[in-house]
Amino acid sequence: MHKTMTKTGDRLPPLDRELLELTFDHVANGIYLVDGQGVTLRVNRAFEEMSGFTNEQLVGRSLYDMVGPGREFSGSASLLVLEKKRPVTATYSTSTNRKLLVKGVPVFNEQGNIRYVVNTIWDLTVVSYSREIDADTARSNLLEEEDFVTCSPAMRQVLDVALRVAPSDSTLLLSGESGVGKSLLARLIHRASDRRGKPFVHLNCGAIPETLIEAELFGFEPGSFTGADRRGRKGLIAEAEGGTLFLDEISELPLHTQSKLLGVLQERSYFRIGGRTPQKVDVRIIAASNRNLERLVRDGDFREDLFYRLNVVPLTLPALRQRRE
Repeated sequence: MHKTMTKTGDRLPPLDRELLELTFDHVANGIYLVDGQGVTLRVNRAFEEMSGFTNEQLVGRSLYDMVGPGREFSGSASLLVLEKKRPVTATYSTSTNRKLLVKGVPVFNEQGNIRYVVNTIWDLTVVSYSREIDADTARSNLLEEEDFVTCSPAMRQVLDVALRVAPSDSTLLLSGESGVGKSLLARLIHRASDRRGKPFVHLNCGAIPETLIEAELFGFEPGSFTGADRRGRKGLIAEAEGGTLFLDEISELPLHTQSKLLGVLQERSYFRIGGRTPQKVDVRIIAASNRNLERLVRDGDFREDLFYRLNVVPLTLPALRQRRE
C-alpha cells in the first residue's frame, strides 16, 4: 500500500494535489516527513505551531545536524526509526516546554530500504477532552482517591502523560523497578479512562505456573484437558470485557502464550483452550515489566512483534532512589 502511494503521488491531478495539501495542513496532529537519509521533506502547520519552527526553516536540513544539546531538537523518533528499521513511539520536550508524543513509521521501497519516515505528533501539553470540564481538578481528585501522592518532578511528568493518554484505547507498557508503583499507575489510568465503569483485571504473569497461565488468561471448554472443570471456565480476558486487563511482569509470560496474546491484540479475538469458536474481545491492555524487554527480544526470550504491539505508549517510572522528595 505504501509503495503504491509513493509511486503515484507525483502524478496526481492538480485538484487532488491541492486537496492533499489542504488535508496535510489542516489535520490537528503534527506531521513531520523525512527521507531515508534523515533529511526533512515537509512539516505541516500543526507541527509549526507545536515546535516554533517553520516549514521553510526545516526543509532540506538533516536531522543529524539538528538533534542534540543546544540544537533545534532534543531527540528524534525519525533517527530511531532509521536506526532500528521499525516503528518507534517516543516523548520529547520542546524548548518552549511543550510535551510531545511522537509516533514514527518507516515506509520501505521495493528493495526493503527505508524511503520515508512519517511522524505523527500529538501535543500532550494542550490535549483536551470534551468530557473534561475541569481537567486539573478532576485529575487532582483522582490522585487523591487513589492515594497517589508524589512530589517528584520526574514522576509528575510520567503521571501527566499517563493521564492525558488514559482516555484513548492505546496499549501502554509500564517499565520500572519493582515497587515503583506500576500497578497503582495502571489502576489510575483505568480510572481516568472511558472504561472506568467496567472491570479492571490484574494478572501477575510471574505468579502463575506456566502450565496454568494460558487457561487462566483464555479460559477453557468443558473437558478440554485432564483435571479441568467439567463446566469449563472463561478466562481473565473475558472477565475484563469492556474494561482493562493489566498484565504485570509480562516478561514472565511463556512464548507460546505470548503468541496467543499477540492474536488478541491483532485480531481482537481468541480461542479458549479446546474451543473452536472465536471469542470476540473488547479490552484495553496495559502491560508492565521490571526487566528490559528489548534485551529479552534480542535474546529470543520475548516476541519482537508482541513487544511492538505493547510498546505503543511507553512509560518509564523512575526508581524510588531518584525520588528523594
